[in-house]
Amino acid sequence: MDGIFPPLKLVTASVPKPEADLNSDFAKSLRDLMGLMALPGLWIGRDGQGILQLTFEAIERTLPLRFIYSQVLLEAPSPVNLLMWDRRWESGEQAWAQGLQAVVDTQVFEGKPYEQIVRGEKLNIIRLSLGYGASAGKIWFGSDQPGFPTIANLAFIRAAITLAGTGILTAKAHQEAERANRAKDEFMAILGHELRNPLAPIMMSLDIMRFKNNGELPKELNVIDRQSKHLSRLVDDLLDISRITSGKVHLKSELVSLNDVLARAIENCTPLLNEKRHHLSKSLLADDQSYVQGDEYRLIQIFTNLLNNAAKFMGAGGAIVITSRRSGNFIEIDIHDQGPGIAAALLPTVFNMFEQGRQTLERSKGGLGIGLAVVKSLVELHQGRVQVESVEGQGATFSVILPLPAQRIPTPSAARVTPLQRSERTLLIVDDNEDALLALAAYLGLIGYHILTATTPEAALQHVAKSQPEVVILDIGLPGMSGYELAQEIQLRTRVKPYLIALTGYGQESDKLKSRQYGFDAHLTKPISFDLLNTALAQAVSD
Repeated sequence: MDGIFPPLKLVTASVPKPEADLNSDFAKSLRDLMGLMALPGLWIGRDGQGILQLTFEAIERTLPLRFIYSQVLLEAPSPVNLLMWDRRWESGEQAWAQGLQAVVDTQVFEGKPYEQIVRGEKLNIIRLSLGYGASAGKIWFGSDQPGFPTIANLAFIRAAITLAGTGILTAKAHQEAERANRAKDEFMAILGHELRNPLAPIMMSLDIMRFKNNGELPKELNVIDRQSKHLSRLVDDLLDISRITSGKVHLKSELVSLNDVLARAIENCTPLLNEKRHHLSKSLLADDQSYVQGDEYRLIQIFTNLLNNAAKFMGAGGAIVITSRRSGNFIEIDIHDQGPGIAAALLPTVFNMFEQGRQTLERSKGGLGIGLAVVKSLVELHQGRVQVESVEGQGATFSVILPLPAQRIPTPSAARVTPLQRSERTLLIVDDNEDALLALAAYLGLIGYHILTATTPEAALQHVAKSQPEVVILDIGLPGMSGYELAQEIQLRTRVKPYLIALTGYGQESDKLKSRQYGFDAHLTKPISFDLLNTALAQAVSD
């Protein structure tokens, strides 16, 4: 009767076979085990349940089994039960589950075969454990064959579930690493947004004061300006190392003049060079010999980091020498400083993330230890390499080696500077950060725009309905309604689509792609660059 099971009966040892049969069994067992070793190759990209399913299918094809039943805690919050049975039993899985419950409830030693009646059939059963800790489980194997499991059967089953246990742990570790990476990326994006938000009005206000005073700032404000830009670079480095390590940096490749790149990098470092009274000299290739294939912004970032590194660690009044030369199919740019040099023990790891030399107690020359790691990663993305030579106490020379471009070098043209675009158009700015909002409104008011401001999506839509602005600058992280959703609403409520500029602390490629999908014409990252803003506004005027 279903649900009533007779007492257990231990399986006795099978009668010894003739030597020829033993040799035949050995050869088969060896072939089976060798086939089993190929199983992990099918596990790539699968989760724990998929690995367990493949393992059971392999066992079932090899051994004379009536069922395999498992209770294994995988990624799901409850045990996962995988059941295989002979299709001749028409009672189906539900009836099987009723019979197997008694099998599960039976208390026997692990690995010790026993007989039990299941759904009216006498079966030989063995229970084994799979793994330990969080992924531990139990697996029951049942067969109607006399003498099951033989020594060979048991060896095969143990090998299979050992492999499966390792595969499940590996899959779980991979999934946990992916979850951790996603959480880290989300955290870094939010961190960048939160750090950039207060930086934006500070740097914007300084630019406005400089604009009003013909490019000059008092000494105290110059200090704030330098330190704000330094903090902005640290934020960029933090976000870049996260993007680089996750493979999310994409280069905008074009023919770029390294002479122009170095000029921009020197310009970026000029405040620090002046502050420390350093002398910088350079000996560079002719302009038409200095071209490489690469991303101009990232190349500027590489040399800005290296120059800042040289200036920061060198005592006041030091010298920095930049040279460039051709070497075979490569261009090599050397940056030599007269700083303290790098200890021999540190040289092999100087480009590792978070690697730093000795720090003074007050960490006045410290940093995050990621600048050189960013440099190395970006250079390698350009199919180049970076290296360093140094003797402690005698300065250091960092060398960036980049491949020459395959295409013909263009004739250099005069640099184009985006002029300040004056306009009397109606421009709406929406930002819940009132300091940033007022600073940007003050600047744009200086160049003639009729400015409307809003700190909430509701106020913005009221302005849109009343004034139909021709240009709209939207913060993305707004309360109640995101900037993306607000952009859609604005497009629905305007007779002519306005020129939409996204202004946000989120600056990853995925963020820029999303803003384009929602109809934005430009995507600017906080703290805003007035050059980039002028370029976007010039495009708005031309449209």
